[in-house]
Amino acid sequence: MKNKVFLFILVVVSCCLMFRTAMIISTKSLINYVYRIMNNEIPLEEVEGTIYEHFHPIAVYPIDVDKFNCDVNVYKGWIFHDLKKGEINVIYRVRYYDDNEIFGGSNAPSKWLIEKKDGKWEIVEIIEKP
Repeated sequence: MKNKVFLFILVVVSCCLMFRTAMIISTKSLINYVYRIMNNEIPLEEVEGTIYEHFHPIAVYPIDVDKFNCDVNVYKGWIFHDLKKGEINVIYRVRYYDDNEIFGGSNAPSKWLIEKKDGKWEIVEIIEKP
């Protein structure tokens, strides 16, 4: 009897871990896309007028980012979705600096409400508290 209970618990825990891993993997490309925007790898014209403009350095800071060094980190927190809608809690830090000036935000908590559209995860709302 003990072996059956142990086996049942092992199966349940394994299923939970596989589901959690699937949640993380399926949203990784979205997080990488936001990272690339913050790192000025994607031109403003490509995200202008969308919710992703919120993350673009040229839209956020009054600087010529091509003349600045960039340091970006996006830390995933809690991710939950039902394969159609969900949320990602992240903390991000972004700094643009040269010899004299620094612009950016440090450890900014953010909640991204996400939806799957045409097989791709997209941010539909950003919630940040000052």
